[in-house]
Amino acid sequence: MLEKPVIIKDVLEVDLFQDLWLEMNKYTKWSLTNFSYGKTVGDQQVSWGLMPKNDSILWYKAASIIKLKLLRHLRQKIQLCKLHFNAQTRGQISEFHKDFDEENCWTFVLFTESEWNTQWGGEFVSQHSITGEYFYVPYIPNSGALIPAHWHHYGMSPNAVTDKARTTIAFSYMAVDDLDKVLNNENHPLIDKVRKFV
Repeated sequence: MLEKPVIIKDVLEVDLFQDLWLEMNKYTKWSLTNFSYGKTVGDQQVSWGLMPKNDSILWYKAASIIKLKLLRHLRQKIQLCKLHFNAQTRGQISEFHKDFDEENCWTFVLFTESEWNTQWGGEFVSQHSITGEYFYVPYIPNSGALIPAHWHHYGMSPNAVTDKARTTIAFSYMAVDDLDKVLNNENHPLIDKVRKFV
């Protein structure tokens, strides 16, 4: 188990990173569809969702490269099980959430804006599930953080200094044996969450 987030810099080659940015920001439409279901925000729309084609080779090429980098830290067979695209503009305050309850799942959040000043905010915040310790990772383009997917986490919105959106892609991976169990059981509660990505 990870004791703190694993931070990876220069995650993707520059050309692939730029292509991802173009795909997310030039060729695909964002829509205000992400909600928070917490106690303080209620059902307000707190971030922008991206509805890209699931078959884009760019997403899977990036996911494969990230997977290889994660294997050095996880040391077990994993497979992509979910992609989540997110954008926040200033004032869109998200709340702590988990991506999965299962312990053999991990999320890597890639910071996808090509230009970002750390004074604009946008930190990634996570909380260790046992110790309760909080971790803050600055938003730096083409870097990211790996955490167990059952840790509470959220992305801080940009502050008043900028009108740019903070964009991310969350790549979630599951232990291969556990993912096989999900995919081989049509009644598994996770089947709809993971089926379209594998």
